[in-house]
This record gives sequence, structure tokens and C-alpha cells, in this order.
Amino acid sequence: LEQKTGENGLGIADLSSSLPSGHTNAIFLRSDETRLDVMKSVIFGAEGTPYAHGAFMYDIYVVESYTDQPC
Repeated sequence: LEQKTGENGLGIADLSSSLPSGHTNAIFLRSDETRLDVMKSVIFGAEGTPYAHGAFMYDIYVVESYTDQPC
């Protein structure tokens, strides 16, 4: 995975090795190759929680002013 860094300094490639991965409690993040402000995430619920065996998909859009203004 090629290292890509946006204006906020977040290394997208760093996430591939720092997020937990397993048959439960896994998080996957995919970014657009041309737009780092558009991402898709899939989170699998951890065993022993009400979210176990669930897959939750999120479309993520980071506004241009993300690092300049508080949320």
C-alpha cells in the first residue's frame, strides 16, 4: 500500500498496520486514489457485544476545513 498523506498529515497507509484485524472487531478503511477526502469504512462488531456478527458500512467525507475548525 503506497503511503498517501493529506493536508492533515494522516498517513492512510499507516492505518493498514495499526488497526486491529480479526474475524471479529475488525475495521477496514478504503480511500479514493484521487481524493483523500472521500473514504469508505466497514466495521465488524466485536464478539460478546450487541454488535457481534454485524457489518457496518460508513461513507466518510472530510470537509476541506477539517483541520482548521473544531468539529
